[in-house]
Amino acid sequence: MTDKPLDLAFRSNDRYDYARGVYEEGFGKRDQRPARHTREVLFLKPARLFVVRDTLESRDGQPHLYEALWHLDVNSVEVDADSGAVETHDSGANLCMVASCEQGLRARVVKGQETPTVQGWLPLGHGVRGVRPIPTIVYECRSQETVVLVTVFQPLPDGKEDRVSHLRSAGDTIRIAYASGKSIETTLPPQ
Repeated sequence: MTDKPLDLAFRSNDRYDYARGVYEEGFGKRDQRPARHTREVLFLKPARLFVVRDTLESRDGQPHLYEALWHLDVNSVEVDADSGAVETHDSGANLCMVASCEQGLRARVVKGQETPTVQGWLPLGHGVRGVRPIPTIVYECRSQETVVLVTVFQPLPDGKEDRVSHLRSAGDTIRIAYASGKSIETTLPPQ
């Protein structure tokens, strides 16, 4: 229940689907509201790409460690040490992920972790007790300034697609480059 209108948006047409939401109700203790998180999700239909932009703003003027966690229901992943690009290679679940953040970005994989926090697990199923380890991609950066983290998800149905290799964002413009040299440009929110 809320006492004011929610900061949400949704648009859909033949070129894209777009949604935006904001979370600023706090992290940790009830009265701690150190950051505001805005997430925008854009599905570019012709390109078959999902673009996620997370904007994280410090509300207390302090630096924060921001993490984007992506739990992948696959057996294993490959992470390019230089670019942070991630690829999965499981039967029927192939995906390429590429992320970018102006403040610098660290990518790591957690799987079946119990300390210092439990991470990288998936329940066995509805009504079934237990969990199994899965790779969880953790993109992180620390900053006192506003952080804009853009992540592109590219489904790879046959594994032979031209891969997204890197991306750049400047303001609302996002440029997505492929390994072949081809590139596309989009904006958030979409025009």
